[in-house]
Amino acid sequence: MIDISGFSWDSIYKNQDQKRDDMDHKQALAGVRVIEVCNVAAGPYCGMLLADMGADVIKIEHPEGGDTLRAWPPISEGYSENFASLNRHKRSVTLNLK
Repeated sequence: MIDISGFSWDSIYKNQDQKRDDMDHKQALAGVRVIEVCNVAAGPYCGMLLADMGADVIKIEHPEGGDTLRAWPPISEGYSENFASLNRHKRSVTLNLK
């Protein structure tokens, strides 16, 4: 059973449409939506590259802890710098598929 209580696509897209209107449409992947369902380093790195080229990347994480990359050092003020750098320009939601 999929637990999607409290989930709303409207909340995801509410500000995204305005962002997309403001975005420089010369980016190679502008207008492309990517669902990222991977963790650790290689998958988020690929998603980062796609996001850097203008794709709308939505990262799906497990609700109990999320991506294991969140625990990789260096940790600054409780947050992983590696996680932050590999997940820039992405949106994130949790999804329980149990």
